Amino acid sequence: MSLDEGKWWNQIDDHPEVNDCIGQSKTPIDARPSYEFLYNLKGSIPKELYAFYFRRILQMNTANVSIDLRLKMFEGVEWEDIMYQDELDAINGFDEEISIYRGADKNEEIPGISWTIRKHVAIEYPFNRGRVFKAVIPKKDILLYLAHEEDEGEIIAHVSSGYEIIEEDYKPVST
Repeated sequence: MSLDEGKWWNQIDDHPEVNDCIGQSKTPIDARPSYEFLYNLKGSIPKELYAFYFRRILQMNTANVSIDLRLKMFEGVEWEDIMYQDELDAINGFDEEISIYRGADKNEEIPGISWTIRKHVAIEYPFNRGRVFKAVIPKKDILLYLAHEEDEGEIIAHVSSGYEIIEEDYKPVST
């Protein structure tokens, strides 16, 4: 079973408070209130509804949201809860180890948790702001693969070791 829009959609009537999570962040430079609000609802709303809104806010904004909070929010969330069937099918087609890439600020020493399977995406602006990381991770370490609504091939994974910097001070060519 995968993320089922019909299932969470039917649950909103019984838990209208979840709709308020998006509006908690009053500014685009601080998404933390939305995450904290949703996390506080975690035990009182159905898992599918929580997973859908968690996915939604992850895709919208992560500004000022610690990696620790985002990782804590993944606890108890399975691939089937947060990914669409086409994303699950894609992961099943991945090799047991996959190469992932992260474009980042030149001052980022430890990579964040948003990666891509497409090297060119990590290298090009706006993701690359001076540094590109590469890691090879086991497929089982993927927390989320976002490909249903986007073409970026985004992987959410916590990579705390075994990564390398493959580009530094790279200046993408603007068109």
